Amino acid sequence: MKSNALELKNDIKDFLQFSKANTKSIILIVIFTIMTYGIKIFNYSISIDTEKLINEYNWQLDTWASFGRFGLVFTKKLFGLNPFNAYISCFLMVIAMIIFGITWSYVISYFSFEKNKKSIITAVFPIIFITAPLFTEQFNFILQSFEVAFAIILCSIAVFFISKWTINSKNTIYLIISLISMIWGFGTYQAIVFLYISGVLGCYILIYIANKKGNIKLEKNYFLISVFKYLGTFILGYVGYVIVDKIVRSFYGASAYVDGMIKWGTEPAIESIKNILRYIRYGLFGDGLFYSKVFLVCIVFLAIYAIANMFTKNKDKFLFLAAVGVFIASPFLLAVYIGNGLIPRMQFNYQFVIAFILYILVWIFKDKRVKSIIIVIILCIAMNQSYTVVKLFTSEQLKYEDDVKLANQISDRIESLGLGEYPEYPVVLVGSHTSNIPNKVVGEFIGRSWFEFGGNSLRAIGFMNTLGYNYIEPNQEQTSEGYELAKDMDSWPSTNSVQFKNGLIIVKFN
Repeated sequence: MKSNALELKNDIKDFLQFSKANTKSIILIVIFTIMTYGIKIFNYSISIDTEKLINEYNWQLDTWASFGRFGLVFTKKLFGLNPFNAYISCFLMVIAMIIFGITWSYVISYFSFEKNKKSIITAVFPIIFITAPLFTEQFNFILQSFEVAFAIILCSIAVFFISKWTINSKNTIYLIISLISMIWGFGTYQAIVFLYISGVLGCYILIYIANKKGNIKLEKNYFLISVFKYLGTFILGYVGYVIVDKIVRSFYGASAYVDGMIKWGTEPAIESIKNILRYIRYGLFGDGLFYSKVFLVCIVFLAIYAIANMFTKNKDKFLFLAAVGVFIASPFLLAVYIGNGLIPRMQFNYQFVIAFILYILVWIFKDKRVKSIIIVIILCIAMNQSYTVVKLFTSEQLKYEDDVKLANQISDRIESLGLGEYPEYPVVLVGSHTSNIPNKVVGEFIGRSWFEFGGNSLRAIGFMNTLGYNYIEPNQEQTSEGYELAKDMDSWPSTNSVQFKNGLIIVKFN
């Protein structure tokens, strides 16, 4: 046991030495992270759903615990993030992103087994991964942004130690740390499960190439035996997550929120298949804001490399080909599992695959000029991705400011009704109002106004409450009555668009 602990201590020292040796790469990671996400630190705003955490903190934590996100709740309590503070959350998110950029960089560098780990190519993976537009929707949800970024750190730890354990199974500390990190990460955000799958497949591929290059000598049949080790420990970790989840739900109750995302059996199978194929098309050809045309180039390169390897004398080439095939398909596994095209905030391993393959592309070339050209191209890709993310966050910031302005105007109109500073009557918002922002870029939720969700007064009223306007939210019956009473009213911003009727304050948008 002492030797296991000593080995763990040496791993920590190696990570610190790696960080010290790659200061230039870390500076590059910090620059790209701040450039991409700095707007969230230097401008105050909150995102949709955050109003619930601000107004009903304990209710939101209980809700997360009820649908399998006990890890998220634990992280919030561990770091003492109560009450919610937008600045602290965004600041910690950026710090956590820098850290997971470094940890994933170390994991990938380690399993390349290169003697000289001091190289600018250690920045290739993190700057592509961190700046990916698909992260924008996830990290715009600032109520959980730090916790999810922290879970990605946990995922890198789980992948690192389980991959080391497959090489040296005598060290049970590696297995324990990996399983704890898995359960905690899976219990923070379920999409981490699929990032973990891509991570271990990536390490398997790296170890194979490193062995092929002569960087490491492995035991006979390692690549076959390690497949069962990876599968067995993943099952163990996932079962551990399910068990903890059931225990937690027994205290907090069970919600069908996550289960409701699974479309198999709830709609015709042909519709699910069409949705999956549509998502695969988006991913392959880089359609839309969030997907990259680089993806297809990357997977074609890795596929050709794996097929070419079949014509060599290397051992275990069928296993390598299979690993590459599953790795390439891994961004689509979650879509297949739920029977639906994915929403952007759930897609962690799409950008992981791109960043990982670009690292391999630089790594396997020996010619320094070729490496330099590829690195320049990668920097351009990261810059382009960063610009897309900043455009989205700028739209979100302007939307927030526009919503604050509208909330102030609505409050002034309600105050003019003479019902007091804090009216004792429910406020019903009828219809929807879209923010008018020049050059607005809209994602799934980014750029969408709180007042845009027609028929849902609760979201907008919750937002207004975060600004200090303590209005009463209507129930479903009051909302329906408000819609009936609003039929003869004019639409906003007419003076007749805000009225007090039958004990209800009605604001009609359209």
